[in-house]
Amino acid sequence: MLNEQRFQEFALMGADWFWETDSAGRFTYFSTAETQQGLDLVGFLGRVRSDFVRKDPDNLARLECIDAKVRARESFRNLPYVVSYGDGPARWCEISGNPKFDSTTGAFDGYRGVGRDITALVEAREALEQRQAELQRQSDLLQVIFANVPAGIAVYNRKSELIAWNERWIEIVGVDPSIVRFGVTAHEIIAARASAGEYGPGVDPEALADQVAARLLAGEMDFAEHVRPNGLAFEMHRGRLPEGGSVSIYLDVTERKRSERERQEAAQALADLNETLERRISERTVELAESDRFQRTLMSNVPGMVYRTIKEGALWTVEFASEGSRGLIGVAPEDLMSGRIQAQMLIHPDEHAAVRAKVKADLDLGDSFEAEYRVRRADGKWRWVLDRARAIRSESGEVLALEGVVLDIDDRKMVEQQLHQAQRMEAIGQLTGGLAHDFNNYLAVILGNLDMLAERGQGDAEATKLVEAAISGAQRGAELTRSLLAFSRRQPLDPKVLDIGERIGDVVRLLRRTVGERIALELRVAPNLWPVKIDGAQLDSTMINLANNARDAMPSGGTVTIEVLNAPGDMVDAPAGDHVLVEVRDCGGGMDAATLAKAFDPFFSTKGAGRGSGLGLSMVHGFVHQSGGAIRLASIVGKGTTVRLFLPRSVVQSAILVKPAVSKYPRGTESVILVDDNDAVRETVAETLKSLGYRVTEAVSGDAALKLLEESAGRFDLVMSDMVMPGRIDGPALGRIVRQRWTTLGVLLTTGYAGDPDANTPERVADFDILTKPFRKEDLARVIRRAIEKAR
Repeated sequence: MLNEQRFQEFALMGADWFWETDSAGRFTYFSTAETQQGLDLVGFLGRVRSDFVRKDPDNLARLECIDAKVRARESFRNLPYVVSYGDGPARWCEISGNPKFDSTTGAFDGYRGVGRDITALVEAREALEQRQAELQRQSDLLQVIFANVPAGIAVYNRKSELIAWNERWIEIVGVDPSIVRFGVTAHEIIAARASAGEYGPGVDPEALADQVAARLLAGEMDFAEHVRPNGLAFEMHRGRLPEGGSVSIYLDVTERKRSERERQEAAQALADLNETLERRISERTVELAESDRFQRTLMSNVPGMVYRTIKEGALWTVEFASEGSRGLIGVAPEDLMSGRIQAQMLIHPDEHAAVRAKVKADLDLGDSFEAEYRVRRADGKWRWVLDRARAIRSESGEVLALEGVVLDIDDRKMVEQQLHQAQRMEAIGQLTGGLAHDFNNYLAVILGNLDMLAERGQGDAEATKLVEAAISGAQRGAELTRSLLAFSRRQPLDPKVLDIGERIGDVVRLLRRTVGERIALELRVAPNLWPVKIDGAQLDSTMINLANNARDAMPSGGTVTIEVLNAPGDMVDAPAGDHVLVEVRDCGGGMDAATLAKAFDPFFSTKGAGRGSGLGLSMVHGFVHQSGGAIRLASIVGKGTTVRLFLPRSVVQSAILVKPAVSKYPRGTESVILVDDNDAVRETVAETLKSLGYRVTEAVSGDAALKLLEESAGRFDLVMSDMVMPGRIDGPALGRIVRQRWTTLGVLLTTGYAGDPDANTPERVADFDILTKPFRKEDLARVIRRAIEKAR
């Protein structure tokens, strides 16, 4: 009795139940009235198994397996079938049983066994099978994309072991296919490529592999360019995965590099910015859960957009888009794949037809498509992108789909535009600089002769008036050449350490009398300004130009605000390093984007014919850059224009200069060698020097002057030479020779324009007195006297 009670308690506490049937298969006993899963067993008593089995073919086949065992009086184990009874839900059961026989007669007496509810287990198995099928579908799709994308792809784990790749990668990098296998290390691949000569002759493969592998692990090679010995050029973009490892995209850029070289050799400096390529990530694992997580992580970390579009008639529908669409265009990939946002409608209207034509033309010629165009981001901004794809065709050759990548190249486009603008400004600068040089020589002859004529005609008031008018006109011509030279950045400057707040204050006092009564000038100078080393006269001219431009922009009157303050390197919009900022603002009509783009162009003016030379801002631009600074220009139509000049801070403090009183025409009797290849200039300057009492010996070149010095250097007190001359010895070179060999001999250099880009650099003309053409007799007399005295 105790054993039977214990048996009943064990049976009721378990998840399974015990059962018995008679010889006719009718249930006669259950160990519990209801299972823990809610299956009512009492209702089965007195009935056979087929009374409550679900009547579908598969389930009847399962029942037949059990009945066959019963007919054969055999034991059976863990045989499943589905129970369906009354209004309750169908349940999966699994039973085991042994036949029982009468202990006296040995006759068959039915079965005794155990059963359990396996519904939850079966449902879990079915869910797992469905999940496995879905993961396999996703994996197959990713493999198709891998195989057809035009880029090479290689994925490494955190140990730098290769775990995924495509055939295009093997072709692009030139690795021996025989060594490519799952688990091969980056070190082995690099060493094999080095041994095959991919990195050039004389390379130690192991040492190179150690060096490159270390840089890869340190994250120092996220981008690289390489040209193989066979001429194939490729770019590598490497992205690191969140949990270790990396994925690299290799793009064959051989044709693009060749086109760029042919199109613009001067743009080699932009090679690193030529394209921002997309990284596509892909890795597989044998574990289903890990595979799902890894694939999602891989696609979510691609910075560009990988896509697949299918052709439906004349339309293209996005079937797949990676997470990179969010960063590229600000659109979720599901919005593109669902059709809520039409990808084709994001293309700029001006380029929509051209892109469609390019797709047709490229696919008519082959399977590759490439185009550059603008797309509209979700924030409304337009960005340049590069679209590269490969066509998927049917057996008949019909294009079914396109698979490719879309990359952001907006930065590259901006740099290309800046390069074109810089080349244009350089070409115009060379032209204007050359014109100014020749004009300065002509003006030197004119002013020199006018000064001498003015002295001889002092008794004739009318003649004196005419000469003074001519001198005034020549000086205006000199100002024009200075503007041209400042624009071309070839005007030799005479920089001094200045307090530009005080200097600009002096200019503003003058401007208040010249800008007119309808213009209010406001000057704001911050305290404790840093010193700036700059040409004061050019700064005066710059401020006058900017004030006049501001005045002309406000024909009905207004306020011009000039603000001067310190600008440390962390100020918004400021260049690197400390600067002093001079800001000039007006409240005029402003400029639109097209006008703003041409504002620094020489001879460009918005004032109309006859109202401006168009050199004002060009001169300012040249002066600021020649002084080592930077200029910023901003304008809003209807609100006004702001010009910001950033002038570099000087480490030397400004000094208070006391100008000594000098006579108008200091004279002398010393002997001067005058060197200039321009006959008219040389003859005029020689006559001017003689009128000041000096003895003059003329030379047409530096070589001729050196020969005179070697013959009788003791005869001379000063060498006065033009800076730019034909022959092997120019002005600065002659000056250095004189300084080295004849230390008591003075040197004075003159220039109208230093055509040699290095001729007027500080290193070449350091410590030499320089007189800029055209010059007045008074300037010549004072400077030549100073040069002679300095040598003594």
